[in-house]
Amino acid sequence: MWDQNADEEPPRSPRWLALVWVLVAVGLAGACCYGVRVIAELALLPTPQ
Repeated sequence: MWDQNADEEPPRSPRWLALVWVLVAVGLAGACCYGVRVIAELALLPTPQ
């Protein structure tokens, strides 16, 4: 079906690939924020363990 639209140039980077990159970036940012928060809590709240 895509062959019928030969006039349109296919994008070099598909939309799903860009979406995957966005999800990866958001995931890494969230993981970093979560890790920093956990480390901060462990450092500011010393436990007797």
